[in-house]
Amino acid sequence: MALIFKLIYFFGALLNIIIFIKIISLLSIFYGTIITLYQTKILRLLAYGGMVHFGYILLSICYLKDCGIDALVYSLNYLLIYIILSLTVFSILIYLNNLLIDQKARRLVYISDFREIKNSALAFI
Repeated sequence: MALIFKLIYFFGALLNIIIFIKIISLLSIFYGTIITLYQTKILRLLAYGGMVHFGYILLSICYLKDCGIDALVYSLNYLLIYIILSLTVFSILIYLNNLLIDQKARRLVYISDFREIKNSALAFI
């Protein structure tokens, strides 16, 4: 595996690949941020937010050569934290949807649907 990386680096292709990945990650961050600002649906908001987080992870992986293994460790820690937070948010949304269905209210689809939560303890969640 190390021989393959040495050969790719020898031919200068690795530098071009890293520049391409940096451009893709920055475009992912900027595009995802701009599109996220205009979302009204909850799941689309979370999906575009995930695209932004993917750009952050890609950008940190691009600096493996400069920062060494620390960049990989930081990006894996970031990925682990993001996965835990995403699972928590989806769990809360599923829980709130089940409670609203029991109360014969409509499901949470839009961000404005959070106004339907009358209980202050549930609104705090």
